[in-house]
Amino acid sequence: MSTTALISDAELQVTSAGFKSTLWIPEFGWRPDEAEAAEKPHNPQYLAALQAFLYFFVAGTQRAWVHLAAEMQAGKTGVLNALLRLVFSNCATLKITPDRVFVITGMNDNAWVKQTKERLPFGVRSGVAHNGGLGKIVRALDALHAASPLANILIVVDESHLASSTSNRPNSLIYSSVAKLCPPEHWHARGIRFMTISATDPAKAVAIDTSKLPISARIVQLKTTKAYQSVETLSAAGRLRKLEDYGDLHKPEGIAELQRAVSQFAEPRIHILRARYGKQQAVAAALCTAFPEAIVRPWDSTTRAESGGDDTSSGRVDEDINDLLKEKPTQHIFVILKNMFYASKTMYDRYVGVMWDRVGGKDDTNLQSLLGRACGYKKSSTTVIYTSSQTVTNYLTFWREVISGSAAPAGLDAARLDNKMPGQRVKAAAGGGAPTLRVAQTYAMPGGGGGGGDGGVVEPPARVKKNEDDYLAETHEFASFAEAKVWARRIHEPKQINGFYQTSTTGAAKTLRYDEVLAFCSGKKTAGLPKIDVGKSVNRLSVGYKDLSKADSAVFIIRRITRLK
Repeated sequence: MSTTALISDAELQVTSAGFKSTLWIPEFGWRPDEAEAAEKPHNPQYLAALQAFLYFFVAGTQRAWVHLAAEMQAGKTGVLNALLRLVFSNCATLKITPDRVFVITGMNDNAWVKQTKERLPFGVRSGVAHNGGLGKIVRALDALHAASPLANILIVVDESHLASSTSNRPNSLIYSSVAKLCPPEHWHARGIRFMTISATDPAKAVAIDTSKLPISARIVQLKTTKAYQSVETLSAAGRLRKLEDYGDLHKPEGIAELQRAVSQFAEPRIHILRARYGKQQAVAAALCTAFPEAIVRPWDSTTRAESGGDDTSSGRVDEDINDLLKEKPTQHIFVILKNMFYASKTMYDRYVGVMWDRVGGKDDTNLQSLLGRACGYKKSSTTVIYTSSQTVTNYLTFWREVISGSAAPAGLDAARLDNKMPGQRVKAAAGGGAPTLRVAQTYAMPGGGGGGGDGGVVEPPARVKKNEDDYLAETHEFASFAEAKVWARRIHEPKQINGFYQTSTTGAAKTLRYDEVLAFCSGKKTAGLPKIDVGKSVNRLSVGYKDLSKADSAVFIIRRITRLK
């Protein structure tokens, strides 16, 4: 059936059940700051919203939890906005008012809060919160429950793959708080609904598919049109470059490839780069040397990016990266990201030339990073993206199907897929068949943590007790990091704050006293020790200060642990 026919069928089901299928409009019209919320949803968005409404509220199909699965930047917030407008059109029946809608995420990202509020009706904006603001959501839930037993609420968890462990705040604060106020087995009857949203959350799809959950759930898939720029279309167009072949930007081969890529653009472009941890300054220096006429700008959660060129002296600071991206550059601009834009953010990319990522250990991180920002509608047709080719292969041949709730493809190497997505374990099948999918026990979902998959729950690995006598500990002191680096070539220079190195023994990194470090080095040899093979060693660098008021009193101490048997 066509999308139009599916919409007509869904509308008929909604109206036959006694509900309205019209989208709500505020009684006194839209506010000036609700322009995006007032937009008419595209047909795929409206269809997905209708399907979610049916699964939530229509007798015979009712579910307490709906998971919205889609590709990156496919318009998921537009689906949510359309769903809310359907809900508010039926407010008299459903009793879900704007103050009973909460939209949260496990990210600590003010840009997500700003973008999400702009796209939703004004009445629900006070219920939008990122990870750091979940406390206010708990207080709002408690207040509702204090007035009358908690009922008729909708909680939406955006980018649900993030902070998805049972120990993370979305579970420890939100899922757990609702369960305490109303046990999950009563959510359906009390009108308590959860929607999770993600483009990279196969574990929820696997868990829902098994029907072994404490609450009823269903997957809704947001379809795309031919106008959508996807990972597949980017790959087919040859615009994805194999990052594994070129190394990192703080190395000569990486800069050489970036120079080649930039030279392909006839006009100045803005290039968005993600350096290795701790290498932002080195990359900035290399860029200034390789592109002496270009502007190099850092961009992180604290400094943002000060305007360049003639505006630099004004002290103006761009609070939204799109303020920078929408201005046609007159010279090449390199933006070096630090801990920003790993999901959700929609980037204006008409003037973007190169997006250079770094290879992370998880497929969801690689997909949602700069590759994900290049996907979507009305996107540039010339931008090139340097990203993990292995992640692209994993996505196109396996994850894309699993995320949508389809069966796992057969004949793939499970080892390269296992634990590459949050909470998702993949075990090889005998005879080359479809691999077994399991959900980690520590993975959080509405109604409870862990479970699901045709192989059952993954139990936490048994803790192996290490024998202290099997290990040799050595302590070596150096006057500078350079000297320590000569002795142990693979150590990394620690972060500095106000000229003092920040290292740790057992807790968070901080400025340590010399005697603290020596006490740690003389203690248990296996404390915090990763698994190592017999004959192998692990070096751990700590910096201790003989005088905490003097940066030049630092002693660089390497503790080497060698496994003897």
